[in-house]
Amino acid sequence: MSQDSTPARGRRPLGPSGARLLTTMAQARALDLAGRTGLLRLLARADGPVPDPAAALSLDPETTALVLQVLIDADVVSRGPDGFRARPWLVEAESELVGGVDGTVQALGAGPEFLQQGALSAAFRQRSYSPETVLGLASMFGAAAAGLAAALPKVDGAILDLGAGSATWSLQMAAQAPGARVVAVDRAPVLEAARLAAGPLGLSDRLQAVAADLTCDPWPAGPFPRVVLANVLHLFRPPAAAGLVERAAAALAAGGQLVVVDAIGSVGDPTRDAYALQLRMRQPHGTVHPVDELCAWMRAAGLRDPQVLPLSTQTGGVLPLGAIVATAPESP
Repeated sequence: MSQDSTPARGRRPLGPSGARLLTTMAQARALDLAGRTGLLRLLARADGPVPDPAAALSLDPETTALVLQVLIDADVVSRGPDGFRARPWLVEAESELVGGVDGTVQALGAGPEFLQQGALSAAFRQRSYSPETVLGLASMFGAAAAGLAAALPKVDGAILDLGAGSATWSLQMAAQAPGARVVAVDRAPVLEAARLAAGPLGLSDRLQAVAADLTCDPWPAGPFPRVVLANVLHLFRPPAAAGLVERAAAALAAGGQLVVVDAIGSVGDPTRDAYALQLRMRQPHGTVHPVDELCAWMRAAGLRDPQVLPLSTQTGGVLPLGAIVATAPESP
């Protein structure tokens, strides 16, 4: 008998535990297959029932029927006399997720090398910095950004947005403060999304786009009344993230504010833990930093009174998102 063989002797009869694992694995595999073949997208975008999904996508009818049945059991799909439909929640997910349901499945499709070597999803790397993805994230976070802007004091002067992406967070702050403008720093291809996002808000003339790599290029000279690090620190491991906080704090004017928007939550929170896994799938050093650690970095950088502002109610309660705001000391 080879080392990989498992003797049948001593095995217990299949019970609820084994059945639970088999069912969970089948549902996960069915979702993966449906996402990779366009089946999820077909059903999520259809105006009505789809009589024969296999024929519509040139799939094998018998195996497609098996996958559809598992998806029905998992409450992903329903079947009626006229054909198959996506459940309402799947239709909503298609409109909410940046890559749609099938794009999300494909982008998060990690192989064994992810666990063995930490290798990332090639599909996610290709999508991560496209203007389409960045603008999609801007739409996703728009309500939360507007709510945060309303909760903060109005800024008179330039807001430095580091790793700005679409600059959603800082543009919303500027939209609510006539005296504010945005200095957005990011990679050149990404900044096109910031320019596109500024137009509908009437802020094109109040946006300065600066192409730079945060880790090695100089930043625009301050001091600034506000510096924003939104969904940036989770891209770096602790030493590098703490260094960014220190540099951001040094760019503040006396009494200025550093605003960090990032994932919050504790290990054991299913939403936080799922986000942490997805984050690592798309970023080589992706990490959800504990809130206490983020606040400690702010204090170590000389900032005062870090305050945590949860934003979950403005993101549907499904993303572990929050803002931490700390203030630079006033001039003596």
